[in-house]
Amino acid sequence: MRLSLNSLRPGASLELAFWVPSSRQWARIRQSWGDLGYIVLAVDANRNWIIPFGTLNLDIQISGRHGTLPLERPREPPYGFSSTNDFGVQFRPQPGDELKVAITARNPELLPSGEVIIAPYWDGRMKDHMVGAHVETEIMQYVNWGAAVAGVMMLVAGNILAAFRAV
Repeated sequence: MRLSLNSLRPGASLELAFWVPSSRQWARIRQSWGDLGYIVLAVDANRNWIIPFGTLNLDIQISGRHGTLPLERPREPPYGFSSTNDFGVQFRPQPGDELKVAITARNPELLPSGEVIIAPYWDGRMKDHMVGAHVETEIMQYVNWGAAVAGVMMLVAGNILAAFRAV
């Protein structure tokens, strides 16, 4: 979910509804790659550098069916983003949770140009998962092709043997 920081400028609290996926596909991803929860971060207008979160003076409250979720500091920036420190807040909802996200800017006139992003939190290990999936996809095309060639060769060999036996 992306939200322009400009939408916080009037000073009013924004309330968003957010549903945490609980499909079988997400369950497989969580089981295989782990579940680090979600992250709230802000990026500059070019979307490549994280804005130090503390400088934004945002009040964030995330609540679900079991009350308010605790916010914690993530260990490292999410995969694909650059930052030195202070890169957002992490929260850990349960699959299927329906969340209410309230964001209020304490000093809306001082907000820079950019976006607030709420997304699954994938740390630096995500690269390993992505590369592994890519390599597996690439290798499987050769494995499938090789199996097809081997099958054709076995059929040809079987036919040759059957022809020799018939003679």
